[in-house]
Amino acid sequence: MNIKNLRLRSLLLDKARLEEIVRLKLHQNFIDEVLNEYIEQASLELDAPISFISIVLDGVQKFASLHGVDGWIREAQGTAVEWSFCINSFETQLPFVVEDTEANPITKDNPLVKVDKVKSYAGAPMITKNGKQIGNFCVAGVESRSFTEEEIKVLEKYADLTVKRLEERII
Repeated sequence: MNIKNLRLRSLLLDKARLEEIVRLKLHQNFIDEVLNEYIEQASLELDAPISFISIVLDGVQKFASLHGVDGWIREAQGTAVEWSFCINSFETQLPFVVEDTEANPITKDNPLVKVDKVKSYAGAPMITKNGKQIGNFCVAGVESRSFTEEEIKVLEKYADLTVKRLEERII
């Protein structure tokens, strides 16, 4: 992993967080139609062409569900963790929003921006009942756009519903 921020790196490699991912079996491939419905509904509600549930492991982000994306990302079902917009919310456990990825100093050099033309992003942290962030519930677009407080609340609602669903799977 080539994460420059040591604090962020330690958060991602936190043993209890990784154990939480294993406990929830999020490191394994799975299909959950309810999660697919959540991301499709979020795309509709937020008028966003792309939506996904990103699980951030130690070296990669994998997509538990993906809507509006074809090509190599759909085939790979994830990206390198360094490309993840989601990791930017790990230190604060707050939503991370980028209205114009090409103008934002954090995202402008990201291959998802330069090659795949992602122009906007909003993601709400998914935090388990044990207080561990496992990833984000996200929407993205190929055009710059702003996100209202109400839209961020919708993302947070879906993030909470997703965590509840993931935790129910293992009971």
